[in-house]
Amino acid sequence: MSRFYNCVWLVLNDVIIGVAIGSFLLENRQALSQILDYTLQHYLVDWIRDALMWLNNWPAGLKLNTELSSFLCHIFVGMVTLWGQLLVALSPYYPLIFWVAGAMGFFGMAAMISLLSDLLKFLTAHLWVCYWLSAIVFRQQLGFIGSLWNLFRGKRYNVLRMRLESWDYDIDQLLLGTILFTLTTFLQPTVMTYYALFATTRLLIIIIHAVLDTASALLNHFPLFALMLRIKDPLRLPGTSAVIGIVDHQVVTTC
Repeated sequence: MSRFYNCVWLVLNDVIIGVAIGSFLLENRQALSQILDYTLQHYLVDWIRDALMWLNNWPAGLKLNTELSSFLCHIFVGMVTLWGQLLVALSPYYPLIFWVAGAMGFFGMAAMISLLSDLLKFLTAHLWVCYWLSAIVFRQQLGFIGSLWNLFRGKRYNVLRMRLESWDYDIDQLLLGTILFTLTTFLQPTVMTYYALFATTRLLIIIIHAVLDTASALLNHFPLFALMLRIKDPLRLPGTSAVIGIVDHQVVTTC
């Protein structure tokens, strides 16, 4: 029975909190839209663009490859700028977004959190694309370096047998492998720097999603009724009266 009352209490609290926050969003959607517009432009566009330009200018004395760094910087800055223009075009519809979010409050706070999580995925789509591209380049470069390292060891990977086997390479092959290994090794820090930037942003977004999922889980499964009943009237909990009776009997027997 306590589980049933706990579910009822959680649903009521979810709806009450959702209605309260939803009403706040509906009444202040214009001011919140301006705050959202500034926040998105500052953190998702300007900050990322400044970070990319900082990486392109030898950050902390780290001398990256100038040509490759400029190439990667221009690609990512172009993508971020394009997404910023899209956000500017969508800015007149921000009050509508807050109106929908406020209306979702009548279905409970958990529904608003789910909507916020989906909205966060959409607003940070450009960061996911940048992370995906940098991860592909970084992974392919590591695989290429690993293949060249096997060449220096006199081995090759047999695709059919799925294993490394010994192999005799010619002088021309070793010379070409040495040149490619040197070039790839010196280009690796540049790619790794940009990959680290977008991996960090991806990690922050994952942490935010984890916090939202945790809040939604607490709203749906937190034993609030049992805890409040434990504080207010512990005798109503199952098994509590029996335990108290046993303790009282032992006390009387001891006396």
